[in-house]
Amino acid sequence: MDGRALAKRPYELMAENPVEDTDAGQEKAPDARPVERHAPAGRARPRPGRGLRSLVNTRAGLIISVSVAFLAIYGLAAVRAYSEDRYRGQVALAEISAGVSRLNQLESSVLQVAVVDGGGSNPGLKRALDSLPVDTATTRAEIEGDFSEFLAGDPPPDVRRVLESQIARYTDDIDVQVGLLQDGEYFQAYRYDRQRIDRAARALDVSIDRADNVYSDLAQRASIISHLGTATIVIFAALALGILQRERNRWAKEMAHRALHDPLTDLPNRDLLKDRVEHALARAARTGETHAVLFLDLDNFKWVNDTLGHDVGDCVLIEVAARVGTCLRPTDTIARLGGDEFAILLEDVGGTRDASMLSERITRVLDDPLEIRGNRMTVSASVGVALCGAGDKIEDILANADVAMYAAKSGGKGMYELYEPQMRNALLLRLDIEADLRRALHRNEFMLHYQPIIDVQSGAIEGAEALVRWLHPVRGLVPPNDFIPLAEQTGLIKDLGSWVLEAACRQTREWQESHPDAEALKVGVNLSARQLHEPGFMEEIKSVLAATGLTPSTLILEVTESMLMRNTDATIQKLSELKALGVRLAVDDFGTGYSSLSYLTRFPIDIIKIDRAFVEGIERGAEESALVKAIIRMGESLNLQTVAEGIETQEQLTELRRLGCTQGQGFFVARPLDAEVMSMLLEDRERQETLLQSGPETWSSASEAGKQAISGSSGKDAPSSSPTALV
Repeated sequence: MDGRALAKRPYELMAENPVEDTDAGQEKAPDARPVERHAPAGRARPRPGRGLRSLVNTRAGLIISVSVAFLAIYGLAAVRAYSEDRYRGQVALAEISAGVSRLNQLESSVLQVAVVDGGGSNPGLKRALDSLPVDTATTRAEIEGDFSEFLAGDPPPDVRRVLESQIARYTDDIDVQVGLLQDGEYFQAYRYDRQRIDRAARALDVSIDRADNVYSDLAQRASIISHLGTATIVIFAALALGILQRERNRWAKEMAHRALHDPLTDLPNRDLLKDRVEHALARAARTGETHAVLFLDLDNFKWVNDTLGHDVGDCVLIEVAARVGTCLRPTDTIARLGGDEFAILLEDVGGTRDASMLSERITRVLDDPLEIRGNRMTVSASVGVALCGAGDKIEDILANADVAMYAAKSGGKGMYELYEPQMRNALLLRLDIEADLRRALHRNEFMLHYQPIIDVQSGAIEGAEALVRWLHPVRGLVPPNDFIPLAEQTGLIKDLGSWVLEAACRQTREWQESHPDAEALKVGVNLSARQLHEPGFMEEIKSVLAATGLTPSTLILEVTESMLMRNTDATIQKLSELKALGVRLAVDDFGTGYSSLSYLTRFPIDIIKIDRAFVEGIERGAEESALVKAIIRMGESLNLQTVAEGIETQEQLTELRRLGCTQGQGFFVARPLDAEVMSMLLEDRERQETLLQSGPETWSSASEAGKQAISGSSGKDAPSSSPTALV
């Protein structure tokens, strides 16, 4: 061995079969020749899929694959590519793995160094470096010539663009690098090269991520990287091994973490939760501890996704996870099960009291409104709690918590329930009703009842509120509160709401045409939030009005205060579009929400419906009466009509008349009536006046259907003031 660096350039080797690795000190490069200062004519372009090999022979007899010189640069890029594009990433990693496999066969002390950390001194590495020749023939002119020839070979456009931007830095820096190597300052040269290569690597990452063929992309740039010099190649080979090993370890840890954690919130997933519950139960068998599992489900989260988009929904889930986490101890576990469902493991709780206190804390911490991307919203959660201990099975515990959560949800928003055995029967009933509900619309099991709305001063019927009823073939008349929440949770509220809208408009138009005094009769239809924000809702309204012939001004669409406060700007736009059609808009159950006057003035509202809670208070004293009066005066100042809900006594009606309320509805005036009885009422003006004076019990001349409709309804049969949509 004469001490000169023997090499074949990468572009020559790509045209041949790969050279086999050899043991240290044994030279097996029969085609090798001294490095030429200038490239030979007719240089072959690299071909993808062939082994990239350039053997460098040193005084120590080391045989090193030049392909590993660029592994340090592309190691991180390949891992990133793997996470973004599984196929391309695998190709890149395969090339790196092949290079590392070849390196692992060598027994050089240089290649046993895990990481070369800038400036660190390793005696074995230094001895190896001192034995290497310094390639002083690497000059500025040769580098520039190689760049020019490479670019003339028509590389990918993005590779060309990046390399052209880097050529000045390469040629300016090469003199410094060569000078340092000539002086034996290998580590300083390494630090200098590390900075230069890092800059180039960041730029070249653009190419590796976009290249159609990673093999070709790497091979095309190898001829440039091979000019870094033999000492730098050895250092980068060692560095590559360290980087790849760290990346392998990091990737393995990341994969293990991903397998047990939710990708959105980084919380434990169902598998990790079950594992921790099993460990807790094992401890309980030894210590007698009591644990608790909580299931948490967000209320109306579907509305957030449907109206504001899944990106906002994801932000809500992250914020909820963070807020709930502030309520827990370090020993507790919160997990995301999927969708809007979370679970919490409370270890070593004192019993129901501790579990109840935490459940209350969770519901309270979610009370504060969220501000996400300009949207202000309030998110509540239903919580189910199941206690557990020695002898309990994990499947039963999770099922019990789930049952309790559904029981809490059926009780209203933001509630929690402790599991009790009888809850299972209630859940089974709920599931049966849900299954029947999905079929009811196709079987025409729904009907509309109409609750008259009168002019409080004259007693004339001004309109009616359409209320949906479900006549089940087996269960009979199903209370609205038993199926409307289910319809909202399952998304059936959209189809049900569309049916109610069309049926109410068609029936009202028939009354307008059939009864001379009902030409201006109005109908109120409750809207759900899902309906209002459906993309095709405006077209649906136009279509229904056109199909039924109903005058837009006789259709009143009712929304709740909470709907107004969600996604305010989008809601204002929707309501303004409805207003432009001529449709009238009402705020239902006014006074029960949290809207302010400043907010109310922003919406194109025509009517406010005073909640029954205020009307009931009229008989209790002057203060309650003054509150109703204030609402009425506020409506007058804003040119809004006021409708009192839940009128149940003569005294309430008399006081509302004195306070100047314009319209009213309630059981004292009339219960919800089917279409036939409502038609009878519209026909008989005298009966209307009698009804106003004495209440519905004086309807002695009503038809049998009318008497059944009136007397057969209990006080719980969905009065008009029910806050549930469509009820």
